[in-house]
Amino acid sequence: MGRCSLSEESWDLRKGGVKSLDLEAFATVQGFAIALRPAASLGEHLEYRDGAGTRLAGFPWWDHVSALLKRRPPYYRACGPREDPFTDMEHGWEQLAFETGGFVYVLEGNGDGIFPVHFRVASERFTAEWARVISEAKQRHQSCDNLPEALEHPEEVRTLDLASRPREIPDSVSSLVGLEHFRCTLGTFTALPQSLATLSRLRYLLLPMNQLEALPEGLGQLRALEVLDLTGNKLTEVPKSLHALPRLQHLHLSGNRIRELPPWLETMPALKSFDAAENPLSPESAARLQRVREKLSA
Repeated sequence: MGRCSLSEESWDLRKGGVKSLDLEAFATVQGFAIALRPAASLGEHLEYRDGAGTRLAGFPWWDHVSALLKRRPPYYRACGPREDPFTDMEHGWEQLAFETGGFVYVLEGNGDGIFPVHFRVASERFTAEWARVISEAKQRHQSCDNLPEALEHPEEVRTLDLASRPREIPDSVSSLVGLEHFRCTLGTFTALPQSLATLSRLRYLLLPMNQLEALPEGLGQLRALEVLDLTGNKLTEVPKSLHALPRLQHLHLSGNRIRELPPWLETMPALKSFDAAENPLSPESAARLQRVREKLSA
């Protein structure tokens, strides 16, 4: 396992247990840190390290540990009191950890009751490191770059930035009930699912450089939407439903196939920027675009 022991002595707990330990014999780790190490198809494994980055102990059976951490409460720590220590054990591996007197004591062995690895960490440092990795894991799972991963924890995802150039946006995207930011470029899809309109918290819908030919009328239900970027698609008209978006501040429609701009574009209450260049606009719509630009720049 590549363990690094802070003592040459292995401690045998088969008879006396934790109560038999001489706590003053534990070496104190300075610069203690928790790290997530890539483990190929097993995702990541969690390790304890010292200030030099050397591995002290770890959890080799905690596969995909980032996904596990995101479900832990912020106050979780892998330790218990001395009377009832944290214990985990799998094939050829065992770890004990307990807290007493301002320190957390960690022991790691091969599952036979003998522990060649043993050290202690200041409780404050130990607690802070667990809080940090849990917080970071939760933040990572709020942002995804592929839909299958996002659908594993749909209620937690806030940002979906698709990097796979999808051929379609499936109806299942509607299960991402907390989604606030959705971005996808260079896809080959020509339409959006009606279910997209159920994402009531969506604030940014950025879909430039795709193949969209039309938008669902239900888009007007996205009452929280602030930015809509549809640059470089194949749209031929502006959906009437966009008029119902009270918070829409930025609307980008450049590089489409739109001929007519609706009159209500001149009266959208929250609009701060609007772009519809490189469209085959009729003379009337070209004049309307100019009026909107002048109003927004005033």
